[in-house]
Amino acid sequence: MSIVGERKFLEVQELRQHFIRMRSKSILVVAMSAILLATANMCNAAYEIIDLGTFGGSRSVARSINQEGQIAGYASVTADQDYHAFIWEGGVMTDLGTLGYTYSEGYGINNSGQVVGNSSPTFDEYHAFVWDSTSGITDIGTLGSPFSYAFGINDSGKVVGYSYPSSGSQHAFLWDSTNGMTDLGTLGGFSSEARSINNIGQIVGYAEPDPGTGSNYKHACIWEDSNISDLGTLGGNDSYAYGINEEGEVVGWATNASGNRRAFLWEDDVMISLGTLGGSNSEAFSVNNLGQVVGYSKNAMNDMRGFIWEGGVMTDLNTLLQGGSGWEILTAYGINDNGWIAGEGFINGETHAFLMTPEPTTVLLLGLGGLVLRRRK
Repeated sequence: MSIVGERKFLEVQELRQHFIRMRSKSILVVAMSAILLATANMCNAAYEIIDLGTFGGSRSVARSINQEGQIAGYASVTADQDYHAFIWEGGVMTDLGTLGYTYSEGYGINNSGQVVGNSSPTFDEYHAFVWDSTSGITDIGTLGSPFSYAFGINDSGKVVGYSYPSSGSQHAFLWDSTNGMTDLGTLGGFSSEARSINNIGQIVGYAEPDPGTGSNYKHACIWEDSNISDLGTLGGNDSYAYGINEEGEVVGWATNASGNRRAFLWEDDVMISLGTLGGSNSEAFSVNNLGQVVGYSKNAMNDMRGFIWEGGVMTDLNTLLQGGSGWEILTAYGINDNGWIAGEGFINGETHAFLMTPEPTTVLLLGLGGLVLRRRK
């Protein structure tokens, strides 16, 4: 064999050994994922939980979480339940203040830590706001009435929510610092509402269809490139979209033929029911970029329980906590790509915001098995 031929032969052999090693690693990853999943199920404790506290009252609610683990929500500041919007990070809950009166609520947060929500500038007004650590809380106006509410913000600082024009029903809006507040319209009916926006500008919420039938049904919808599309229902009359990820997957709730609400996942023009925990109703509020969905469901006793759904399985979050935690998880509102979950639950007789984080075994499972098994577009 010539020197050149021998070199080629060695290169081919080295490449062959590389692929054998890579295949062995893939098999090992899948095997380890299966073992870790079994271990997590046997331990029946996959998450740790943190109480986010309040500002002195008895209630707080965590409404969203970004990829950095910062959380937006609202908490009571006095016993009579005046609420202030907050941002929580690293164990510290920061009061975002108000637009002048006593009340504010935080709903959405982007990866820069900007928070959106609504606040009362005067006794009988509510205005959408944007907050950041540099400028503080800023009123972003209305569509003409004294009322506007913001729910979502993307990393470009674009904000969505709803406001009332000077006359008529509420309309979804899109706001940015250059163009101000733009009315997004409806599906032909009277009202609409925008709840979430992703980083490519897709917006989801609901809008009323043409009222020619005499109905005032709500249908989940998506705004994209100045067009609005009806996402349909699960056989009933109504649906409502709450969240969208960067893959364009949408979650919310829709009624079935029996009129019960079911959490749904919509993708590529197909809406599927996520089921329930044994009760009559469920709703989904957030989906991360790995396709994990969180929300609430009624169980067989008709009690409200927070859930996580993945790969066709809905799991009661209460079953994933260490026994004796003292928590009763009511609703999960947000989940990031690390699997960190934010929401509200009962603890010591009060309703408090929480953060659930995967324990080390679960983190390893997500880091290995999730990357192998999750289908990406």
